[in-house]
Amino acid sequence: MTYLTQIADSFEDASITELQVEFTSINNAHCNAEPWLASLDHPLPAGHWSYCQWWPDKGDTVPTTDEPLLEGDVEQAFFDFERGTVGPFIDLPAPINPFTITPTPSQAEEPASGAATEAAASESSSASSRGLVIAVGAGAMLLLLAVAVGITWARRRTS
Repeated sequence: MTYLTQIADSFEDASITELQVEFTSINNAHCNAEPWLASLDHPLPAGHWSYCQWWPDKGDTVPTTDEPLLEGDVEQAFFDFERGTVGPFIDLPAPINPFTITPTPSQAEEPASGAATEAAASESSSASSRGLVIAVGAGAMLLLLAVAVGITWARRRTS
């Protein structure tokens, strides 16, 4: 949440007007930070479904800490339907703060090699010719569609 708040603060007139989180395959769930709407532990065919929603317009305070928004016990269905990870689900690495990413001086000033430049030029040429083929094909399809509609219209008028 710290990163989300930092991103919203980086714009002049931005604010968080609604925040919601929902999760399946979690039981004994509870929402943190007093949500406006909470729908917890609804049974599903395979597990449970929980939902929390915060609306600052209705007087809620959007959570700004890095505490989990929704906590509970992970059910076996989480792993059975391949939503889980290999190894423990806890202690995941924290996301990278996009405001702290800066290129190192060697990356920013490193000149491109001749082979890399040729490969990039070849890839760019291939992409532009592919785009041309797609554009011509789309134009031909539209023309064929217009002819088919015209023929159908003409046959209806003569019948």
